[in-house]
This record gives sequence, C-alpha cells and structure tokens, in this order.
Amino acid sequence: MRRLHEPLVLLAIVALAAVLRLLGLDDQSLWHDEVSTLTISNRPLADMLALVGLADVNPPLSYALFNLWSRISDAAAWMRLLPALLGIAAVAVLYLLARRLNGPRVAGASALLLAVNPFHVYFSQELRYYTLFALMCLLCTWALMRWIDRRDRRSEHLYVLAAGAAIWTHYFSLFLLLGHAALIVYLRRDAPSWSRRIKAVAKLALLCLPLAFPIAVQLLFNRSFQFRELASVGRSIWQVWISLAIGGPESDVTALLPWIDALPHDSTAFMLLLALLALPFWMLYGCGLIGDKRTPLLRPLLLFCALGPLLVVFLLSLAAPIMRPNYLIGYLPLICLAAGAGFVSLRSWMRYAAWGLLALCIALSLLSIKQARSDPKLQRDDWRGAAQHLAQLASQDDLVLVYHDGAAGGFLHYYHGPAQVEYILLCDPFVFGQLEQQPIEVWIKRNLRKHNPQRVWLVTSYEGFFDPAGFARQYIDANWIRDPRIDFIDYRVEILLFYTSAAAAIDALETQATELIEIAQENFDPLQLARGFSYSGEDRLAWLAPQSLALLRASGARNALELSGFADLSLLNDRPVTIDLELDGNSLGSFKIEHSGLFERRIELADTTTSGQNLALRLSISPSFVPSDVGFPGDDRPKTIQLSRIALVQ
Repeated sequence: MRRLHEPLVLLAIVALAAVLRLLGLDDQSLWHDEVSTLTISNRPLADMLALVGLADVNPPLSYALFNLWSRISDAAAWMRLLPALLGIAAVAVLYLLARRLNGPRVAGASALLLAVNPFHVYFSQELRYYTLFALMCLLCTWALMRWIDRRDRRSEHLYVLAAGAAIWTHYFSLFLLLGHAALIVYLRRDAPSWSRRIKAVAKLALLCLPLAFPIAVQLLFNRSFQFRELASVGRSIWQVWISLAIGGPESDVTALLPWIDALPHDSTAFMLLLALLALPFWMLYGCGLIGDKRTPLLRPLLLFCALGPLLVVFLLSLAAPIMRPNYLIGYLPLICLAAGAGFVSLRSWMRYAAWGLLALCIALSLLSIKQARSDPKLQRDDWRGAAQHLAQLASQDDLVLVYHDGAAGGFLHYYHGPAQVEYILLCDPFVFGQLEQQPIEVWIKRNLRKHNPQRVWLVTSYEGFFDPAGFARQYIDANWIRDPRIDFIDYRVEILLFYTSAAAAIDALETQATELIEIAQENFDPLQLARGFSYSGEDRLAWLAPQSLALLRASGARNALELSGFADLSLLNDRPVTIDLELDGNSLGSFKIEHSGLFERRIELADTTTSGQNLALRLSISPSFVPSDVGFPGDDRPKTIQLSRIALVQ
C-alpha cells in the first residue's frame, strides 16, 4: 500500500465508522441504564461521585465525562453523541496502533473490522461507558508499545496515565493490564528495566488509590449482581463467540436471516447456525494468534492481550456471573487487531481464502447491523413511545405504580401525563432483595385512600429486583381486575391496567359483558373472564383459577345461573373440590364435585335480573392444583376445573 494512499484509506474507514454510528443515533428510546447514567451525570460533580458507588458497580470516570458533556445539553441525541465519537476515535487509534506494530495492511484490515463490528456499533449508540472502555484499553496498549520502544520517562508517565484512566473506566481493564505485565516479563531485556516497572506499578497504584472509597461502597451496599445467575459455561462461550463477531444487543443475538430467526432460539440448530456464521471472524482471529514470525512483537502482544484477558474472565466466570459480552468490549479492538493480522498472514499463502473470509465478515456484519435496526425484537425498549401512549390513556384520577425510579427510569424520564405516580418500595433501593417490614397490603391500601383511584397502571419493569418474593403482584392479582385490552407489546415494555373494584371493571368493560359466555367459541373474548382464566388445548376450554371473576349482562328477566365444564380430580389424588359462588356480593352457596368428568350445575337466583343489568360472578375453588406450588417452576396455571359455559337462564 503506497504511503500516498494511507491517509485516504484511514479517512474512508473512519468515515464508514462515523456513518454506521451516527446514523439513527436518536431513533430508539433511552432505556433503564442509559437513563440512570443521564440522571447521575446531571448531578453536581461531588454528589455524582458519591452516588456512583450506590447506583452502579463501575468506576466513575465515564460519569464525570458525561457530566462535563451534559453542561452543553442533556438531550438524548447530544448525550449519545459522545459514545459515538469515542467509538469512531477507537477505529482511528486501532489503525495507528496496528500500523505501528505491523504496517498499513494489518492496520487497514483491523480498523475496517472494528468499524463494521455490530457489537461495537450497537454500544457506540448507547449512553454508557462501553466505547470509553474500549478506547482506554486501546490507548494504554498504544502507550505500552511506545514505552517498550523508547523506554523514557515521558513514555512511562503516559502509560501510567492511560492505564489509570482505563481502570477508572472499568475494572475489567485490570485483566488487560495483567496481559501487559505478562508481555513485559516475556520480552525480558527488550522491555523497560525492573526498577522502572516497579516504579510504574507504584505510580499506577497511587493513581487508583481514590477508587478505594467507591469500591468499598459498592461492596458494602450495592448488591445488584446477586440477581445474576451463573450461566452455563457452554452458553457463555457461545454468546461471546456470536456477540463479539456478528452479534448485536447483549440480551439477544442477532438472527441474520429470516429462516434462521424462524427457528426456536434455544434450539441446537439455531445455536449451531449462528456459530457457523461467526466462524469466519474467529478463523481470522486464530490465524492472527498463530502470527507472522517476521513481526516478533505482534504475536506475543495478541496472545497476552487479545487472548489472555478472555481466558482470565472465562476462568473467573466459573465461580461468578461475570462473563457477559458487553463487559468484554474493551478487548474487542485488540481482537479485531488479531483478526486483521490473521487476514494479512493468511493472505500470504491463501490469497483468495483470506479475501473471501474478510469479505464474508464485512457482509455479515453489515447485514447484522441492518437486522438489529429493523427487527423490533432486537431494539431497546421503547419507553418514549410507551410513556407518550400512556399519557394519552391515563387520566388525572388514575394512579401509576412503579417499583423504583431506578427500575422505571425510562418510563419516568419520558412520562409527563396527568396521572399520579407512586413507588412500590418493598426493599432497600440499593440492596436488592432485603424486604422492609411493612406489609404490601398496608402500603397499597394507604395509597388507595390517598388517591382513591378506580384504575391503576402497573409498570412491571424490574419487578423481580425490587419485589423478589412477588408480594405486590400477588396482592394486586388477588384483589384487582386486570384489563387485557391494554397491550404495550408494540413498545416492548409491559404496563398493565387494573381496576380496583368489580363495579369499576363492569363500568369500563360493560360492552364486553354478555349473558352467555361460551368459552369454547373461537370468538370468545378474554375480557369476559378476569383473573386466572386461560385457554387449554384445541377445545379452548378455560382452567378456573382459585379466585376468578366473570362479568355478565342480563338481556332480560333471568332467575338461574348455569355452569358446565370438566373436572380432573386426579391431580388432587381424587379429593373432592368445592366451588363457592358469589353474585354481586351476594352468596349463591356452593356445590361439590366428587368425581372426575363432565359436570353441569344450575343455581337458582334469589332475585330475578332485569334487562341490561350488569353482574359480577365470583368463583372460588378449594382445593386447587397449581403446578408451581408443587415443584413445577414457570407453570402457574391451575389444573383442576375446566369451564366451557357460563350462562344466565330462565
């Protein structure tokens, strides 16, 4: 590659990186972590530094940088611009580092692979520390190469500052610095002297000493990591394999082709197909680790710094849930450097294979970026759209319940509607899972008296963090009536609507209430049955929950109620089941089912109904078989009584 062309190549690669990272920067809504970053960054600097230890598990440098950036504007697009610029800068720095190590060909291939990497592009558009982490890891590696070459005091100080900045950005920088230390030991006399090394370590320790306070606060008070389960080794490796090569969001790997996406995402076929699509990138990476003997420094650098940190994190992940792809983004530029070196090495003896693998990597990366931006399943939760939609639906007499401002940050950031907002605080906001002594019934009843709402909107985000025992949901499901018409699926968030009384539900849903509920009909409306009814099998029967409600409307004078269905008492060891009935608060008595099979019951009403009269029928079953109560996690549907018909008759 001629020297005249090098600036043009670098400019073209940086321009491509800029287009991919700046295009659609504000198309998606801020999500929880981004809103948390924005909220903390907007605090005064002293308050922000004190709050980082409580609200996050990462060092405060990125928050300080965002704090300075937000003084111009705190608009979402402007705040996301900084991570995008840092991501673009990483591409340029990688080019310069690779060129220093092995010339312009490796530099061009490495920078190009990072420029189109879907994982790096995705997090370049997120208001978090990720691109700063990647850039700092690159800068301290570049400073290390300068120190090894020059061995002067200025280069030493530059390396200490860069390494300190990396640690102040993310603690996983330590694993890269361990690779740096191993490289220096490996080089022996070709590296700075032992006295210089010891002095550099002492200076770095002194530079990082102020981190002792936030680390202590995080260890003592921040327990957010306890809800992260220890993933299987195979699953963790597979997710890293896919995400760093052709992936996208950490929560869901991009399915590149529709026919692959149609497969079950937990199936072996799906996992193998995506692994094969990521194989070209890792083949180049492997060729880079083998290395070109003509560049003796590059091979040990890649082994210690592009492979070593991954192995350390993998070994630690066997004991702690820390192997998450987004935590490894700091090593991604060096991984791309290994892949770029692999392309040049392979090109020397298999030219067409090398170009084919590189072209395939670029094509798959661009296709992955396109898929991640067009597939709603792979986009961030649209709190902006959901909050604006709810602002139109909720009135000033409604109540909105959220679990905590940190959990529902995305909603609270965008919501400016008339309804009142209250927090469900069942546990310490910074120590997840430690329940307060106050019962949920007392808390909710106090807020109901305070606001007296007929409708309550429940924002369920992070429900498991702030209500790990499910106390709030148990109370709400048992005492309120859900409106299944409210569906926020278009916004990829869950906001539920409940009525606090049967009268309020009937008033709202009276057009859905009918005299005859034929559960087996295809056009059966689930609004006619609330709290616990669900379909089962081709007959579309409905399992009856321990506490259920049916909304009815009489079309004339009716003096009886008929029910029919099927009972399966084998799940209860053939014990009889008692069904208690209550119509508009008045008991209709109970009846007992003693044998499995079909049943029909007719219950006479004390008062004859009038035309157009709305009625709420409550049904209670005892005992009721609920699978999750006896060791079948994830299956909460009762399986004792199936109803097929409820009707008001003469």
